[in-house]
Amino acid sequence: MRSAITGIEKALNMDKALGIPHAQQSARMVQPSRSVSGKFRVLEVNLQSAYLKAKKITKTYVDAYICPEAKIQTKVNSTRGSNPIWDEKFVFSISDNSSMLCEIYLAQRWCKDSFIGKANCDLHSLFESIKIKEEECKYDTADEDRSLVL
Repeated sequence: MRSAITGIEKALNMDKALGIPHAQQSARMVQPSRSVSGKFRVLEVNLQSAYLKAKKITKTYVDAYICPEAKIQTKVNSTRGSNPIWDEKFVFSISDNSSMLCEIYLAQRWCKDSFIGKANCDLHSLFESIKIKEEECKYDTADEDRSLVL
């Protein structure tokens, strides 16, 4: 079963000026270690944008963690304003007991990057709620996009 989460409002960094590689814009697969149950799902994450309270934030990025298996980072967004857009897609193979943590940072050129905020999602609970909704449906949802905004 392919589950999708789109619209996760967060950001990642990697400063090109410092020569740090950034995440590819195309989707990439991250393989986890074996889970206790042996069950895995494919999770597609589209890190789109954030709505920040500050008015003049630039150079933001997102660190996203699929706990405990993997970590990805977005490219640094250099758009001036409080609504950075990353629009990057990542594909993970995850176990049933995984969780996802997204942290937004302000990229700094000469000092340590500043933490802005975070969001955490228990993927097991999310999958259970999707499963319940699918069982309640009286029509075929196989071709529908299932998305969630955190």
